[in-house]
Amino acid sequence: MLTVTLAALIMSIAIPTFIGINRGAVAKQASYMVYAGLNQAQQKAAITRQRVGFYIVTRVNTPNPWVDNNMTNRSFFLYAADTPDVAKAENFITTIQTLPAPMMFDFTTNGVGSSDSIPTLDMIDPATSVPYFQARGFRFAPAGGLHAQDLDLSSSTAYQFRVVVAEGGTAVGGGYSLKPIGAIRYTNTVNGFTGKVLNR
Repeated sequence: MLTVTLAALIMSIAIPTFIGINRGAVAKQASYMVYAGLNQAQQKAAITRQRVGFYIVTRVNTPNPWVDNNMTNRSFFLYAADTPDVAKAENFITTIQTLPAPMMFDFTTNGVGSSDSIPTLDMIDPATSVPYFQARGFRFAPAGGLHAQDLDLSSSTAYQFRVVVAEGGTAVGGGYSLKPIGAIRYTNTVNGFTGKVLNR
């Protein structure tokens, strides 16, 4: 009887601890994925002398081969944007990468704790001019900092972008919504002038 009681006590302590450790590991993995993507975008811009964007999928407008509704607010990609006097064509640099569940990008309008100042744009099929999906993002300039036009479009006056990932939960229809209380949250802050990324 004592053995069963001790086993139950140990399990009641060990299981929540294990779940907490696992939650933290998933959140940290998502944050480092974003950190690596931001740094890769800056490096590609400098190497190719082309503006390279870091974009987050926020809405699917029409069915397309790249994204579906389950990837909204959870996926990002790097894209070589059209750049004056550079012959390289616009194109995807990476495949679209999805954060590990249940992590997602935070676009709530809660000021410094979210990504809400990042500008929005439409990804349009060049052949048909139909927008396939909407994204939020910004471009790194070849000199290393962020493209000035993107900073001007931002609702922020801090000359930086915060790319925030936060813990979510499964919502109706299979998507994800932010966890309302006690969500684990990580922020990658990009300096507009230098392009330097700080992870915290």
